Amino acid sequence: MKKILLLFALLVAFATRAFAIAETVRMSVGETRKLAPSVLPTQVLAGQPAWTSSRPYDVEIVSTDMYTCTIKARRSFSGYALVHCLYYYRRLDPSGHYIGQGSGYVDYHVFVSGGSSGGGEPEELWINPTEITLNVGTSYGMAVYVSPSGADESVTWSSSNSSVATVNSMNVLGAHRVGTAVVTATTVNGLQASCHVTVKEYTPDPVAPWDVSLPATVDLKVGESVTLTPVLRPAHATAKYTWWSSEPDVVSVSADGMVQVVSSMYPGYATITVETDNGLDDSCTVTVMKGVSAPTNSDESRQKRAKERIDGVRFRVLNSLYYY
Repeated sequence: MKKILLLFALLVAFATRAFAIAETVRMSVGETRKLAPSVLPTQVLAGQPAWTSSRPYDVEIVSTDMYTCTIKARRSFSGYALVHCLYYYRRLDPSGHYIGQGSGYVDYHVFVSGGSSGGGEPEELWINPTEITLNVGTSYGMAVYVSPSGADESVTWSSSNSSVATVNSMNVLGAHRVGTAVVTATTVNGLQASCHVTVKEYTPDPVAPWDVSLPATVDLKVGESVTLTPVLRPAHATAKYTWWSSEPDVVSVSADGMVQVVSSMYPGYATITVETDNGLDDSCTVTVMKGVSAPTNSDESRQKRAKERIDGVRFRVLNSLYYY
C-alpha cells in the first residue's frame, strides 16, 4: 500500500511540475520573426499559450496562435527583451488516461541591433496608455516611444477639451474636471498618437462595518414613538438595514427604524432588532409604560358630551324663570 501511495505522489509531482526552456534570438530593427517552441506540438495543450514581452514597444508581439508567436523588432536598445511563453498541458499515463495538469514556459532573450545612431526623425510613434480613466485632481505619467532607436523623442501635446484634461511638457497628464477629452502627441515631423481620457469625481469605495449597536433599552408610553439610529464602527462605514420586532402587535418598527407603540396594553415588552447587509445585528428592548390616551369618538364619550349640553340648557332655563 505504501508503495502505491509513493508511486501516486511521484506521478502527481511529475504531472504538475513546470518545464522551462530558454532560447536566444538576435534581430535587426524592423525585422519580423516567428517563434515556434518545439516543445508545444509534443504536448496536449490545455488552451492557447500566453505570450508577453518585457519591452513591448521595442519588441512587439504582433500575433499568436496555438503553436507560434510573431514578433517585430521596433528599435534597438541595450540588453535584451524577454519574450515569455506560458503554457498548460494535460498529463497522460502510458495508457492514455488523464493524471493531472502540468505547466511549462519558454523564454526568448531577444537582442535587437541596428537603427539610427541618434538625431534623426522618428518613423513610428506610440504612447501608453491609449485610454485611461482618472479622478478629478489626479495625474498620470504618459509613456512616449519612437522608432527607430535614437530618433528625436520630443513631442508636443494638444487636448480636444483642455478644461477637462491636458498633458504638460514633462508628459504628465492632468485631470481637471469631469468630462472626456482626447489628448494627442505630435512628433517634430508630424506623427501623431492619441489617448482617450475620461475624468470622473472621486467616489470612495464603501466601507463595510465591523460592529453595529443600538440603545440597550427604551421606555415608551402608550401612543409614543421614537426613531432608533444604529451606530456603526468604524464611523465612516455604510450599511443597509433590515428591522423587525419580536412583538409587532405591541411595538412596531418601520423600514427606517421608527419604533411606535401600537397597543394600549401596559406594561408591554418587545425586542427591536436591526441587521446590516453584511450580517451584523443588535437589539433594543422596548418597555411600554402607562400613558394618557387621546380622546376618542366612542359612544360613551358622545353620550357624556350630550348630557353636558342638556345640563347647560336646564341651567339657563331655570335661571331665566328665577329672574322673571
